[in-house]
Amino acid sequence: MNLNETALELHKKGLAVIPVDGKRPITNNWQKLKDENRKKPNGNFEGSRATGVGVVLGHKTEKGYLMAIDVDCYVKEISNELCNQIGEMIGEFPFRVGKKPKFLIPVYCTRPMKKTVSNKYIDTNGKENRVEILAEGQQFVAYGKYGTTGKYNWYNGDLINSDIPVVEPDFIHDVISLFEYMAVQQGLVADNLDAYVESTRETYDRLDISDKEIIEHMQSLDPSKMDHDTWFHVMAGLHHQTDGSPEGLLLFKQWSARDDRPGQYDARLIETKWASLGNSDSPITFASVIAMSRENLTVDQLLANFIAELEDVADTIEANAKTEDTFAVEDAPVVEYKDRFFTGTEFTQLITPANWLIKNMFERDNLIMMYGGSGVGKSYAVIDMALSIAHGLEYHGHDTKQGTVVYMAGEGARGIGSRMAAWHQERNVYPTDNILITSRITDFSSDEDVKATIREIRQREPNPSLIILDTLARASGALDENSTKDMNSLVKLCDVMRHTLGNCSIMIVHHTGKHDSQSARGSSVLRAAMDVEMRLAPLDQGVIELSSTKMKESEPFTPILFGFKTVNLPMLDADGENVRSAVLVEIEQDSETNSNRVSHTPASETALNALKDLYNKGDFHAYAHPELTQTMGLDAPSECVEYAVFRDEFVAQSTMENMDSKRKAAKRGVDRLVKMDLIIVRDDLLFPTKLVKF
Repeated sequence: MNLNETALELHKKGLAVIPVDGKRPITNNWQKLKDENRKKPNGNFEGSRATGVGVVLGHKTEKGYLMAIDVDCYVKEISNELCNQIGEMIGEFPFRVGKKPKFLIPVYCTRPMKKTVSNKYIDTNGKENRVEILAEGQQFVAYGKYGTTGKYNWYNGDLINSDIPVVEPDFIHDVISLFEYMAVQQGLVADNLDAYVESTRETYDRLDISDKEIIEHMQSLDPSKMDHDTWFHVMAGLHHQTDGSPEGLLLFKQWSARDDRPGQYDARLIETKWASLGNSDSPITFASVIAMSRENLTVDQLLANFIAELEDVADTIEANAKTEDTFAVEDAPVVEYKDRFFTGTEFTQLITPANWLIKNMFERDNLIMMYGGSGVGKSYAVIDMALSIAHGLEYHGHDTKQGTVVYMAGEGARGIGSRMAAWHQERNVYPTDNILITSRITDFSSDEDVKATIREIRQREPNPSLIILDTLARASGALDENSTKDMNSLVKLCDVMRHTLGNCSIMIVHHTGKHDSQSARGSSVLRAAMDVEMRLAPLDQGVIELSSTKMKESEPFTPILFGFKTVNLPMLDADGENVRSAVLVEIEQDSETNSNRVSHTPASETALNALKDLYNKGDFHAYAHPELTQTMGLDAPSECVEYAVFRDEFVAQSTMENMDSKRKAAKRGVDRLVKMDLIIVRDDLLFPTKLVKF
């Protein structure tokens, strides 16, 4: 069909249509084309300027008010999943595609709505992604050219021959919430940085009320008497008061379960909406929920009996409440509503698998503190961690997830370069661009400096894995580390930095107290806010120990012992001597000899077993390597195996699923055996030393 014929068919379906040039309407006053003004197609569809047919939105039809859900998202995984989820909610529907993976769905809404737009999210290519609800005063191109070379296509039918789905306003809100949840899960960055940072200050403080009072105000409200907007308002207020915690979510789900209207309670939808909250520049606070509560109490005394039934539960919660934590996990309220219990499946929906950066030590989206006395080696330890993550190399027996690390070296910055060079030389790897280093640490007493830092990081890497602040003293600026208020402010801004940079982790390096070498100095707010806390402490004979002092969501890791190893760098100082630095090497206490040695890792154990099996199968051959004979004399090993043969045996024995991971693990295993003096590698030949017992 040509454009004129297409316009006539759409008009027969009761739609107001106009000619467009690209995306721009040609017809004057096209926004008024509704009701009696849409009795015929408006404008010249056969003129030279017309490239397509536009459909005017917002007018009322027999089925409802015509609107469109415009998914302006460049991330294929989000667009595809959102389209599938919408299909599960409303069944099959026609949708229009111009530039994939973006798409548009026309709908009839049972009530008129104004234009609505989701938060904007920035992807790794710097593009803005959002969902826009097109309504009255807007139009979309239904048929015609897209850009200069493409055209709009319809899937699952088309606008002329297929039924347009009829939806409620709640469905529109659900689609936006679902998109925002998916955007956050995919690591996209919300593009409202200024408002987000500024809102962490005193403007929207949480109320200083007890858990008992929160419960009482919630229970005075009846969700079954609320429309969607009021219900969502209560959710937003509770989310702000509880800082979006899983315990706040559980309380809201329990309260919402009191709504016995058919189809009203949907646990999965509640979780999706809850996850989408928290990025507003003017958040709804719990104060507005209290206002609703007080108004309701004056007219509905029937709820007083229900509150009385909660008194014992609430008193118990308040008595056990933590000083620093609101709705601590162990004190989460367990309240029965109309004899409704949550199943184990429903309750465990709050659980998500660990996303380890260093396995069994800390995850992504963690706030971490490493503390220790002055000069104990904290910078050496964090450099070791940072470069292990940046390279994706094993950290002393713990697997890592490779990612970009931002290291702000506020103390000892002059020595960072030589320490990193020593680490690379010891690990026998080249430097990587996966680490960003600065000697100018962010001043967390300045909102502007925090915002500037986030912008600078986003320009280089919008989705880092870890940010290291070395040290808290340098990052605090004018803040007092002994002040509860000041440290609360610093923690909030750390949360802002984490969430606006793709839910990365932040590690704060800190000092022990002057008279207490066992604890980090400063306000107790700091420790309460940490997901993970680690202590680096000196032992005897130059050995230091890294131990776990707090693991919020898992078991403490086994302490790791380190010693310092001097490394001669391939550069000369002013006196013509080699520049020296040091690295941390893992050691373990040998109970029999009381000496320290480098310990095994899973990769090195597999490597050693593979070598022994190859020896027993006769795959070793005699060879006196000239270099080893010259330097070691009669102590030089005289039997060896080719690295390629060893690698094949290692791969066969490894329990890893990915072939590339197996090969990398083989290399790590060999490197560890070299450090343990169990083998010598020359010319891709592996020579076991006398320490190996076959």
